[in-house]
Amino acid sequence: ERKSSLNLTDAEQIKVISNFFSHSFPAVRKAALHVLQTFSENTAVLDDARADAMMIAMDERQPEDKRADAVDLVGIQSPREYADKLMTLLVPQQPLPVQLATLRSLSAIPDTTLSHHLVESWPLVTPQVQDAAIKTFLTSDDRTNILLNAIEGGKILASSVSWPRRVMLMKQDNAK
Repeated sequence: ERKSSLNLTDAEQIKVISNFFSHSFPAVRKAALHVLQTFSENTAVLDDARADAMMIAMDERQPEDKRADAVDLVGIQSPREYADKLMTLLVPQQPLPVQLATLRSLSAIPDTTLSHHLVESWPLVTPQVQDAAIKTFLTSDDRTNILLNAIEGGKILASSVSWPRRVMLMKQDNAK
């Protein structure tokens, strides 16, 4: 029986997860992912799916779009338990969609682990990933302070921050 009209039952959630993993069409995976992100609340049902998704994400033989979708599935709930493995995907050798999905997922962890990792690995962050990486710093005051300190300390060049992001930083109450 449905608990709320806005949440999936366990059986519905299992069907959506099955569609996510079984379809070869990216649009179907994206739709299933969106439904899970919006309407899933049973963490037990998602835990197994997240473990399976993590295996796909790490498998370089899988198509990059499927790997990126799998990383997004891992990030539906705080992916803290997968953070170390996900961090290994933030390297230039990984396809751009996988790196961007990894940033989205790791950004869901409500701490500054990703921010510190990005500052330390900034020389390896490709320009295509830098703007998305900067965006992750702007999600909390603590993360923004880490970015500002990294810019002040020369670890991240101010020129790495796009004009719209600079404007956002200047508007921050906590900007230095």
